Amino acid sequence: PYGDVGKGAPMDLPESVGLAIAPHYTGPYTKAFSQPILSVMNEDPFAWKDDRGFHLLTHGRDDWWNTHYSYSADGLYWSSGADVACDPNITTTDGSVAKFTNRERPQIFFNETTGKPAILFNGVCPGAKYTYAYTMAQFINQN
Repeated sequence: PYGDVGKGAPMDLPESVGLAIAPHYTGPYTKAFSQPILSVMNEDPFAWKDDRGFHLLTHGRDDWWNTHYSYSADGLYWSSGADVACDPNITTTDGSVAKFTNRERPQIFFNETTGKPAILFNGVCPGAKYTYAYTMAQFINQN
């Protein structure tokens, strides 16, 4: 299930996610791998860690309308990044569906009590791509 990081992952991904490591958060940082950590083209990474491992949301680039998900047990070796976390449509609290051309720049607000993801924020384009955009917030099921 994990990408081919360090084993010939594609080098020709014009928008990709890499990994840098350091002995301390102030640096100095060095690239962990010469190739991207995901085997599909993604951008705008948002990462977090919980008791199950590391998680990564990205803006898909092969299908730029979706938000993608990747997982890593150790923070180094990741699943491909091809799994779709959510499509561009959002069901609102009144039950209607807001349809968007794309969802990008994913970020999460965490529940202060449980520490679990509570709200997903994305930049969205409701019309033709990049004619205008705004930020949309969507509650994440806590069950």
